[in-house]
Amino acid sequence: MFSAWQVWSESISNWRAPEAVEHLQLNEGLPIPARAGLRPNQVLVRIRAASVNARDIMVIANDLKVPLKTARNLTPCADGAGEIGFAGQSTGLEEGQKVIITPGAWEAGSDTPSLEAFQGKGAGSAQGTLRQYAVLVSRLSTLSRFEMS
Repeated sequence: MFSAWQVWSESISNWRAPEAVEHLQLNEGLPIPARAGLRPNQVLVRIRAASVNARDIMVIANDLKVPLKTARNLTPCADGAGEIGFAGQSTGLEEGQKVIITPGAWEAGSDTPSLEAFQGKGAGSAQGTLRQYAVLVSRLSTLSRFEMS
């Protein structure tokens, strides 16, 4: 079993208000995904760190600035770091490899992301990184290996 912070409230708050974080609850009873359930282009990542950015607080608060409705029990946050637990056959990644998880792709030369790019992870119904384990599609735009001592 693993834990994840999830948005439980559907009420709307200003993202700058301190009570916005009260929309979160810790769910400690989630099953760790099995290797057999992975597609060839997916990896299971054990998340070691996740950052909370302004965009994430907007999602958590159900702020009207977010162009997506936040799904109940959404795990927020779009980026983090961890290591590969299992890797699908076509990912080019290996078990134990350290990775950086980045948000959805941003369009070059654009001041604001498209709706699809804004959603990324941790918004709408796309589960994010404020959890211990995540099954992610391995793409260079969202998952990069790194070496660190």
